[in-house]
Amino acid sequence: MTYVELERIDSSVEDNPVGTYGMKWLSFMERNHAKLMRKLIANRTLVAVARSVDDRAWNYRFLLDNQYEGANEGILYRWCGNEGEGVSSVFNAIEKKTAGIFPVPS
Repeated sequence: MTYVELERIDSSVEDNPVGTYGMKWLSFMERNHAKLMRKLIANRTLVAVARSVDDRAWNYRFLLDNQYEGANEGILYRWCGNEGEGVSSVFNAIEKKTAGIFPVPS
């Protein structure tokens, strides 16, 4: 489903667009549950549900990112040998360790 098709269903899409995960959900629903899609379109709830799916997916992603960060706290510092020296020192150490592996464009 494209944004043009969504605008035909609900004109508020232009002002408040459906996000990435909402669009992926719409694509999935279109392929696998066409009958339910027609029902949501008829009830004029398709765009609202897609926005809700998008919001919930982003919230879940942020939760997982925070959990991963908490579980792996300090892994970059230990790898670089700069624990407690700050993020910029980590990136400097990464640049030194990977020099020549990834060419830097000039």
